[in-house]
Amino acid sequence: MKYIVSLIVLVTVSASVLYYTNSPKKNNTGLSPVVRLYHEETGTTYCTGTVVSNKYVVTATHCVQNKFGKINNDVVLMSGKFEKKVNAKVRYVSIDQDVTVLIGNFTEFRKIKINTNHQLKRGEKLLSIGYRNSKLYASDGTFKTYFDFLINTGDINLLPGMSGGPLLNEAYELVGVNSGTQMENQYFAQIINLEGVLGDELHD
Repeated sequence: MKYIVSLIVLVTVSASVLYYTNSPKKNNTGLSPVVRLYHEETGTTYCTGTVVSNKYVVTATHCVQNKFGKINNDVVLMSGKFEKKVNAKVRYVSIDQDVTVLIGNFTEFRKIKINTNHQLKRGEKLLSIGYRNSKLYASDGTFKTYFDFLINTGDINLLPGMSGGPLLNEAYELVGVNSGTQMENQYFAQIINLEGVLGDELHD
């Protein structure tokens, strides 16, 4: 039986959400690794995802559920400025931990590496990124401590559409996925051991 591993991260951050104009990768070759989950019928962005390999995007499970909790297996992903549309399907779902992996053709996109040791240093800077419509926003913070099971990252502010986006460490590695809305000034992100779920497929 395949299983997932999740961690909790507590972060203190700036109170504002800034319009993010820089790429989360220093390499400017290829399309942005942060993509939008897109409703073609309404022309709206409803969530964010992170390209982690030529085949896979990581996002939040609630982004692919309808109001009754049913999983929508077919998802349209769009690059930030409509350069590329990708039709993707759900490959892996964790409802309890709100992380989903989508499969599609992402060879034209830059990739964000997943942090595999799941260890952050106290005071390490973190950055939460996500789309609000077609604009990319970010909120930054610093790592404080771990808890069990969930990730609590403190006062990061999320705008509608930022769910499913990446939480990055100083090395621009994926350490979490924007998951929860703010509740009592708390922000929640999730991370799973994708190596344990997808194995060598993750590097395809």
